[in-house]
Amino acid sequence: MLRCCSAIASQHKLRSNSYFLNYPGKNASGEFFGERSDCRLAVQFSPNLKKFLNTLLASVAVYLLEWYPHPELNRNNTFTRQHGAVEASDALRAIEKYSGLEPARLTRIRRQNPKMGKSKSERKRIKHYRAAVRKAQMGQYAASFDRLDQIGAIVECRNLDEQREWLVAGYVEVTKGNKTAVVVSQTWGEIHEINERIRLGLKKAGVVAKEDKTIIAHERIDLTEAQKQDQRFYPGNAVVVCNRDTGDFKKGQHGKFLKTTATHLLIGSERRVGKIAFKHLDCLNVCRPVEMALAAGDRLQLKANAESCDGKPLVNGELVTIKKLDPAGHIHLRDGRILPDDFRQFVRGYAVTSYGSQRKTVEHVLFSDSAIKAATNNQQWLVTISRGTRGIKIFTQDKQRLQESICRLGDRELAIELVQPFASKTNDLPPPMRKYIEGLIQSRRLVVTKPNEVQSAWKQTLVPKMRAQQSRGQRI
Repeated sequence: MLRCCSAIASQHKLRSNSYFLNYPGKNASGEFFGERSDCRLAVQFSPNLKKFLNTLLASVAVYLLEWYPHPELNRNNTFTRQHGAVEASDALRAIEKYSGLEPARLTRIRRQNPKMGKSKSERKRIKHYRAAVRKAQMGQYAASFDRLDQIGAIVECRNLDEQREWLVAGYVEVTKGNKTAVVVSQTWGEIHEINERIRLGLKKAGVVAKEDKTIIAHERIDLTEAQKQDQRFYPGNAVVVCNRDTGDFKKGQHGKFLKTTATHLLIGSERRVGKIAFKHLDCLNVCRPVEMALAAGDRLQLKANAESCDGKPLVNGELVTIKKLDPAGHIHLRDGRILPDDFRQFVRGYAVTSYGSQRKTVEHVLFSDSAIKAATNNQQWLVTISRGTRGIKIFTQDKQRLQESICRLGDRELAIELVQPFASKTNDLPPPMRKYIEGLIQSRRLVVTKPNEVQSAWKQTLVPKMRAQQSRGQRI
């Protein structure tokens, strides 16, 4: 519905509470009847839906899209953007593409700075690395690939085992030199296996302590809100973790999933059985308890927001390193924070997805190409190669296939593009609709109250509102 509202609002002028769409090639019943005819589809908005549309347009009409590399135009006058949220970013993309509103952009490359090189050869390498990132940002993916290949950043392996072996050796070599690194892969199955292999390599190198302690971690299961209402999607040992206050449970509390009813979930904790209404499903995670061996030197990726024992924030997606584990179950981190004994939403953090690597900056990035072609696209390529400041290594079994895969577009098709595949990017937004949007934005601007207005605010609430002619000569 969100994408449909964006599509309708950005096309034709408002006529009362109805919007009209031109739908060439089909009649009202959806049957094709040729290119010559032009059917008009009318969509009637209820008051509640119109109020929702007003809120949507006002809240996202002015926004900032962040690109780290230089956003130069490519041949099609478009940009390669980083990953957006899986569903939430589609409405913003529809507004960016069809509303005629101009977003603000960050244009300067900061990560790949040649001045950071310690030698002439390293500075030259970083300069070529930055040029490859810029090519990817401009939409020249093949040229970006060739740039990295020229500096020896792409390694072609004979099989999957050799690819994993070289990847682990490369990661261990970088970390032994006290340099930061992250491995990026595309599927969770590959990530789990790579994480275990890297941990074994680090144990042999003495980077991770030999003595392990086993804890129970909560591995998140990605379910939609509709799936969370269906008991069939819950494993037998499912644990529900609350990220916010939800009915009978406070933020951070968790319990065993018991069953679903027509209106809520039943969750059992150590002391009682509580309810979580379906309207709060976005405030919780469904997890699977898994045994995880941890030791000093291990790296973790946090999978939820929380607070450490000393009140410092723990951020979802953050990479942290373990300093020690105490008998009480607390995990002490190298940066001084301590994970509470009830915070167990984390996974191993040596390898992450390209989504998880966003906002992260490391000295070296290692990319493990997946054998699944559909897992690679232009957005994943840009995000992956731009994480490092000093270098990148890409391990693949087929250079040619990888070069073809990175040219695949990563955006899903919007509803408006299905209805009008040949619709122009409306810098042709009808004046009535543009005026309507501008009025919404203006009406919702934050009004800064002056001190003298604050002092007399009680008058506005206690004194009845009078017309101008009634208040003449009266003192309030």
